[in-house]
Amino acid sequence: MSKSEVVVLDFKDAKKAARTLYESFDDDAVARYVSRHLENDPEKKKQVDLQYYEAYVVAHIMKGLVLAIKGDDHENKDTFETVSIWVRPDSGSLDDYLTLIRSGFAKLAWNTGAEGRRRIFGVMFKVLHDYYHNITEIDPQGHNTWTLVYLGSTPAARGKGNVRKMFNHTFEYYIDPKDSITYLESSAIRNLPIYERFGFRAVTDIYLGDKEDPQGDNARMDVMQDNNNGNDNSNNSNLPNSSVNDKMVYSWITEFAYGPNKEQALLELGKKREMYDDLALVLWNSYGVMSCLLAEIVSVYPMLSPPSLTIQASNRVCNALALMQCIASHQETRGPFLLAQIPLFLYPFLNTSSKQRPFEYLRLTSLGVIGALVKNDTPEVIQFLLTTEIIPLCLKIMESSSELNKTVAIFIVQKILLDEAGLNYICQTYDRFDAVSKVLGVMVKQLVEQPTTRFLRHLIKCYLRLTDNIEARNTLKKILPVELKNDTFAQVLKEDESARQSLDMLLQNLQ
Repeated sequence: MSKSEVVVLDFKDAKKAARTLYESFDDDAVARYVSRHLENDPEKKKQVDLQYYEAYVVAHIMKGLVLAIKGDDHENKDTFETVSIWVRPDSGSLDDYLTLIRSGFAKLAWNTGAEGRRRIFGVMFKVLHDYYHNITEIDPQGHNTWTLVYLGSTPAARGKGNVRKMFNHTFEYYIDPKDSITYLESSAIRNLPIYERFGFRAVTDIYLGDKEDPQGDNARMDVMQDNNNGNDNSNNSNLPNSSVNDKMVYSWITEFAYGPNKEQALLELGKKREMYDDLALVLWNSYGVMSCLLAEIVSVYPMLSPPSLTIQASNRVCNALALMQCIASHQETRGPFLLAQIPLFLYPFLNTSSKQRPFEYLRLTSLGVIGALVKNDTPEVIQFLLTTEIIPLCLKIMESSSELNKTVAIFIVQKILLDEAGLNYICQTYDRFDAVSKVLGVMVKQLVEQPTTRFLRHLIKCYLRLTDNIEARNTLKKILPVELKNDTFAQVLKEDESARQSLDMLLQNLQ
């Protein structure tokens, strides 16, 4: 890797770096916590979130280190691919008066209001500051610590090896020459196996807000330190490269199936799922595991109506669903998973309508399992789903759920439409086509008020695919929302060349 692939950002890059982090952490627990009080004002919330990330970027350009992998054609895009923010051992205080003013934190404090100031400056800053000093002050190398504040890749950049490139570059050119140690706080459990590959180990977990808050108004973070100078251990022959060789996998499977600590076992197995490609095979073929996973799912059915699902119960069943997603994703277990009709056990979750956070999270994780099934464009998956109620369930979520749930639901509908059998099924009767087109039309109206590039892209591609059916095309000529024909979304589409080209093709097909 050339040194130039990872570059140091300066002040002129701050806004684009902030947008990169905003997209990277769109469903991050900490991001939700710091601006949760603004959820009823999405436009204000987005403004505050962008100010929050920009203040972080500018403060660390001033006193730390901000790196990026910009990506191809980044000049014509609204974001970079990957951004990381670091505190140097010699950065000094980042919350002194002058830094707060110049970075934009003071402006953020004004805009986010009293509750936002409490969350950011009274809770988050204090908790992170205190835990950092409690951990590093007892380490002989504590004075020589680099802190990874943020490392985020936009959805389009994930899976390209940018995390490895970023770590390799930072350790080679900055950290290793000074024989420093590294500290980070991860707000996503799924990322722990990734950091472990680079020599980080979990030290403790911390919470922003009340850990026991019944509404889940908190954010959990894992504190990690490195002991391997950031080297990628994924090819280390001394480490198990298969879950079959990891004794701890079997230990936690046994605990989950037969032991008293099922909840902890679910959590630990969830951490392993992104570490091993073959974990799905071990889970599927281990006696009793699938029965226990189904028992976890069925156990919360009584809490669905009347809605009484707690955040703790939601988190637990979602950990079970994460393992289900692992099984649904694997090519060798996907078929048996469908033959057992296990996805049907998730439909009661998708049919809920409560907007409480535990239910939103439950719907999102359930959609993730279905999304994993359709992601690989397997005709057998679409044939199975067409025999179920997945399309009306997705349409219901697209109309009334959270933005992230809507995005996954329309992704599933788009994947069904892209399959020939799926397109024929939806266009076979007017009622089916009418149900889909009406919801798509509602989505267009909602996007006018709150435009998002990612959702608009899926929406346009659904319309475009429908034009491949002659009868649907003739009907769309009459009912296509006018907002897609004029310049309503011109500004949004400037950020997504692919979506703009799809819209041009859609309009051309309807001429």
